[in-house]
Amino acid sequence: GVTINAVSAQFSSLNSSNPDRRPATDLVSSTGLFGDVCTVIPGGSEWLDTAAPPSTNFVTFDLGAVHEVDAIKVWNFNQVGAGNLVNSVKYAYIAYSTDGVTFTTNYAGGQFFTQAPGTISAFAQTISSNMGFSARYVRINIISNYTATGITGTVGLGKVRFIDNSVPPTVLSASENYGSNQVTVMFSESVDTATATKKANYSITSGAGNATILSAAMGAF
Repeated sequence: GVTINAVSAQFSSLNSSNPDRRPATDLVSSTGLFGDVCTVIPGGSEWLDTAAPPSTNFVTFDLGAVHEVDAIKVWNFNQVGAGNLVNSVKYAYIAYSTDGVTFTTNYAGGQFFTQAPGTISAFAQTISSNMGFSARYVRINIISNYTATGITGTVGLGKVRFIDNSVPPTVLSASENYGSNQVTVMFSESVDTATATKKANYSITSGAGNATILSAAMGAF
């Protein structure tokens, strides 16, 4: 799986009986993410840096091997409250490398990141422009946040996922309901609505034969 190779700084507070840690490893964990629905509770589910200005911060991801990166799916920093949402990343450079030494920036102008809404919702932004590169390491170099000037205060992100269209998602589980007339399928990653709701993409086989699939619907998680 994807791991964190390097990070500029990460917030941690041990001044209470309930420690507040917001490490970069939260970006690749599933904590606080239910399908595409992201929580507003930051501790343990989002990354926040401790160093200002925002432009001094970065996160480098290790994909584990060289993969094609066709898109990056991002949930921005989503802690509820206007004073917290300004910590969302606004612009950043996305750089990639096969060896972790020499990095190439995919778009010299910097990538725009949509500000998080501060609600429990499926607000992920899928970045596909200027993608389609091969890399093992991907670095997000922060340029600015959503403060008035964009260059003051701290900065953070919620979740980051990398999409390789050459590798299909796998089925994690399939379970029937109590009425035995519905099957819920859980995949290893988010899937497109068009393919997820196409009933011809599914089949159910047992010793008695094949079941007839009447329809397919997509849930939030």
